[in-house]
Amino acid sequence: MSWLVSIMEKAQIIGLGRTAEILAWDNSQVVKLFRKDWSHSAVKWEEKVSRIVSEAGLPVPAVYGIIEVEGRHGIIYDRVHGQSMLKELFFVRAHSAVRPCSFSSMHYGC
Repeated sequence: MSWLVSIMEKAQIIGLGRTAEILAWDNSQVVKLFRKDWSHSAVKWEEKVSRIVSEAGLPVPAVYGIIEVEGRHGIIYDRVHGQSMLKELFFVRAHSAVRPCSFSSMHYGC
């Protein structure tokens, strides 16, 4: 259990979202650490879908499995260095006719 505590003490939060925090695991991986109220079955589903997409050869981060840290479930992914989606959305909106709504419609429909 001590290694779990040390992970949380040393982890750098590099992203925040509605469902999870993204923590730098090392220079090559991240952990998407879901909030405590997020169900384990939802985390397993996301891991399964992410693995299928990655193994299909699409340009997405590879998936390395599910871990538990202080009662929270997380998914380990390849770390992708670059601009965040949020910054990209603001850049696109400010510099083109493309609207961020077009990105969110992929999930929710605008």
